[in-house]
Amino acid sequence: MGLVSSGVGAGMFAMVPLMQIAKSYYGTTGFFIMLAAITANIVTLGMLCFPNNLEKYVQFKRNFRSTLRSKGNAFTNIPKMYYNSVLTKGIIMLSVSLTFYCSGLFSIYFLIPSFASIVGFSHEQSSFFFAISGIAGIPGRLLTGVISTSKHVGLYIPYAGSMAVIALATFIYPFVASYYAGQVIFMTIFGSLVGSPYVVAGPICEMFVPIQFVSSAIGLLYFAGGVGAVVGPVLSGWLCSFLLFMFSIRFISGSVLPWCP
Repeated sequence: MGLVSSGVGAGMFAMVPLMQIAKSYYGTTGFFIMLAAITANIVTLGMLCFPNNLEKYVQFKRNFRSTLRSKGNAFTNIPKMYYNSVLTKGIIMLSVSLTFYCSGLFSIYFLIPSFASIVGFSHEQSSFFFAISGIAGIPGRLLTGVISTSKHVGLYIPYAGSMAVIALATFIYPFVASYYAGQVIFMTIFGSLVGSPYVVAGPICEMFVPIQFVSSAIGLLYFAGGVGAVVGPVLSGWLCSFLLFMFSIRFISGSVLPWCP
C-alpha cells in the first residue's frame, strides 16, 4: 500500500504545476478536457490488474460464507454481513476518525491556495507548494509502509501519529504562512504525513474483522472519509464567510463586539 499510494505524491508533483500551465494556456474548458482525458487512463491501467492468490483466497472464503447462508436472499444477507462482521466498535471508531480527518484535510486543500494569495504569494507559487507536498508524499508513504511492518511499532502510531502531527503543524501554519520557508516547511510536513492513514488502513481493519471482510471494512472507512471530504470544505467556507462578516461589522462600527476577537 505504501508503494502503490506513493504514486499519488508523484502525480501531485508532476500534475499540479502542469495543470496550472494548461489552465492558463487553454482556459477552463480546455483544462477540464485535458484532465478528463488524463484521468481516463485509469481505465486502461485497471484492465491490466488481475487477482493474486490472496484475492482468490478471499473470494473463496466470501463465496463459501455466502453459500452457507444461501437460504436467505442476497438483499437481506448484505446488511446482516455488515452488521455481524464489519460494524464492529473498532471499525466504527476508525470511520469516525477518518471522517473528521478528511473534513479537515480537504478543508486545507480548499483554503490554502486562497490563503497563500492573501499573504502575498502568486498562483504559480501556490502550485509549487502543492508540488512540494506531492514529492514529499513519496518517501512519506513508502516509509509508513516500512514502519507498519515492524514488530516494534504498532499500527496506531503511523495512523494516529500522522494525524496529530498534521493538526499541530496546521495550528502553527498561520503564524509562518507569510514566509516562503514557512510555506515550504509546512507543505513538506503535510505532504509526507497526509497519506499515512490510508497506507495502514488495510492492516488496521484486519485487526477487527476477518480477512474476507477487510475490503468491505476499507470501503466503509473510505465512505466515511468521503463524507468528511464533502462536509468539511462546505463548513469551512461557511465559517470563513461568517468570520469575514463579523470582522466587517467590527470595521464598520468601529467598536469591539462581544463575538469578534
